[in-house]
Order: sequence, then structure tokens, then C-alpha cells
Amino acid sequence: AEEFNSNNFFGLEYGHPMNKPTDRQYWYPNVPALMRTDRKGSPVNVSDTWLRRGFGIPHNGCRLVRSGMNGWKCLDTSISHRMLIVENMDTDHEIRRVSPVAFSSSDGYTHLANGCMDHGWCFSYTCLKRLMTFWTIIRTNVEYAVHFTGTEPQGMRISLLHAPSTEAVIVKVYYTRSLRLQVFVKGQYIEDVNMKDGKRKAQLFKDGKWPANDGAGGFANQRISLDCACRVGPTCHATVGASPHCETPS
Repeated sequence: AEEFNSNNFFGLEYGHPMNKPTDRQYWYPNVPALMRTDRKGSPVNVSDTWLRRGFGIPHNGCRLVRSGMNGWKCLDTSISHRMLIVENMDTDHEIRRVSPVAFSSSDGYTHLANGCMDHGWCFSYTCLKRLMTFWTIIRTNVEYAVHFTGTEPQGMRISLLHAPSTEAVIVKVYYTRSLRLQVFVKGQYIEDVNMKDGKRKAQLFKDGKWPANDGAGGFANQRISLDCACRVGPTCHATVGASPHCETPS
């Protein structure tokens, strides 16, 4: 029978090559194709761009305590790891596969999250169902780029579990389509910075109902950095010319 304990996994010792995910001879993850090119379609060096420190959960500043299990322990109390959950909220979230999903940290690690096990009822390819929800361990106060292998969901819910207000993470989702995005925070809709009550500020300015903002009596659309838009925490890092508030552009 298959078994799991502190010394083996499914009948194989942790030192066995098949139980060592860091051994590329047996296990080499395939990152989403989007990560292999830049926005112009030119190829990039995946190792230099996304894998400077390799695959897995960020563990710089930690030490390896169980090599067979690839287990790390972080003694530095300033280092915090939390669980990040990305949920596909589309109606086809059980029948359309978007995984593997790559979570790439700004400090050089990439972690691939796969979809859940099939829970269809007929045990046939005609009714396969897999929940497209992804749980991953992330390091707080670090930026993450998220790439989907399939077309990204139109609706997503992103949660950072059990994190105090002093901890945060920046999540940058790569969108392949130029659709307008609507963002809700705790159920409250966050309107586009260039909109007011569903109307464009540029048109309101032409109608004499909105003040000038470019210093020359005219109106210029506002831009906001993704760092500011996606920050989860008490602070916001806006770029020059961006709004100082954590509003989210569409």
C-alpha cells in the first residue's frame, strides 16, 4: 500500500531521485510560453529573467535542514512566508485548464502551481473536472509576477491568508488581452482614476464640470503604476506623476 511518513513518500525514500524535485534529470518544469518572450515577441533568457535563483519558494536567508525533503528553515524573524490563493471565478473554472501557473518573485525564484486533481464522477475524459484554484507559499514584502499557461480568467479572487497589516505583497498578473479591468476590494468597486460616477473625467472637463489638472488649463488622463494599484498593505509606492492613492486603473 502507498504510505506517507517522516521518512518516505508513497513508498519511496525522500532521497530517491523521484522524490527530489530539485533534480532536473527527473523533473524540469515547463514555464508558460508567455515567459519565454518579451512584449515585442523577442525571445528572452528564461534563466536570467525568471530563474536567477531557480525554481521553488524564496528561501534566501534560510538554511537547509532536511536535504532529502528539500526542507528549509528561516531563523531570521524579519522573513515571513504566507499562503497566497488565486481563484478562477469564471463559470468554466472546473472544465477549462489554465495551469500551470507561474509565480515569479522579484528576488529570482519561480514556483509553478498546478491545478487540482480531477473530481469528475464518471471516470472518463468526457466529464473531467478540475478546480482552478491555486495555493502557493510566498514571501511577504516581495513583488510577484503571475503568468497563466492558458488564457487568464476574466474573474479572479486573490487572497493573502493570515497576514497582519504590516505585511504585504505586490501581485502583477500578466494579461494577454486588452480588456477593461474592474477591481473590487472587500466587495467595494474601485473606479478607474479617469472616471467619476461612471463618466469620463475628460468629457466632464469639456462640459465644464471637472477642473483642469495639467497646469496649463487643460485635462490630461491620469496614470498609475501597477505597484500602487496592486499593493496589499498600508503603504503605496506610486511613480512620478501617478496618483498618491491606491486606486486601480481599468
